Amino acid sequence: AEELEALLGHLGTWAKLVKAGAPPPEYSNALDEETRSLFSAQTGNLLGGEPTLHPHFERIVKEIKALGLGAMVFTNGSQPAKLNALKDELWTVVLNGHFADRATELEFEPMRIHANLPVLPGLDIHAALVKIRDAGIKTLYMAIAAPAGGAPGTTYTPLDLEAMQAMHRVAKRFCREHEIFLAYDCSFPVCVD
Repeated sequence: AEELEALLGHLGTWAKLVKAGAPPPEYSNALDEETRSLFSAQTGNLLGGEPTLHPHFERIVKEIKALGLGAMVFTNGSQPAKLNALKDELWTVVLNGHFADRATELEFEPMRIHANLPVLPGLDIHAALVKIRDAGIKTLYMAIAAPAGGAPGTTYTPLDLEAMQAMHRVAKRFCREHEIFLAYDCSFPVCVD
């Protein structure tokens, strides 16, 4: 309970901070208010492991909304009942693309379901993209995963530029043909999984 209260306190402080800031000047007049808020960092991204398994997931999502922020959850979709119960509080559900077929269990408008596809060497990128397309998902964030400590050949490194470019060409062509918005999550986290 003490950790939860500390987290909620930090959320409150963060909400005050981002609400005090204005959108970057180049976006302030060009975009509608909801879109500008994305550039103002007014979204709480819930990540995991699997965030829906956290014992206070529902309370955290509701607190984010009560603070006037948007909540976005990155999930494998294994807990559709929990997600559906919060469909009025969650802005967006970002499904791990390898589990895109679980999108059919979600009661969200299609445009509020996105996919995040972690890509590793040896992944059949075309099969993964087909699964995302068949789920009706129209926004895809490719994540080039590079956790520290991975065995050689199991993660991408800067030396794998040609392989990453080849994967990008396949994804770009596929997404263009199927009208899927393609973006990249190129964070290269320093973590040990």
